[in-house]
Amino acid sequence: MKTGLRLLTISLLLIITINVNAQDDKKLTKKEAKVLLEKAELSYEDENYLDALDKFIQLYEYKSSDLYYKLMMGICYTYDPDQKKSQ
Repeated sequence: MKTGLRLLTISLLLIITINVNAQDDKKLTKKEAKVLLEKAELSYEDENYLDALDKFIQLYEYKSSDLYYKLMMGICYTYDPDQKKSQ
C-alpha cells in the first residue's frame, strides 16, 4: 500500500513539473513579439479582428505595460460578436 502511494506521489510531482516547464516555453522573445505584432496589425488592417485580437492578447501577456496592446485589444473586442451579446 505504501509503495503504491509513493509511486502515485512521484508520478503527480513529475506531471506538475512537466506542466510548469511547458508553460515557461511559451514566453515570446523580442524578435517573436515583433513578428507577432506585424501579423496582428496586418490582420487588423484586413478587418480580421478576431485573429488580430488573439495576437494582441498574446502580445499583452508578453508585455502588459505596453498600452498600445491594451488599446488594440479593446478595439478588437468591439468587433467580437460574443462580446456584443453579453452586453
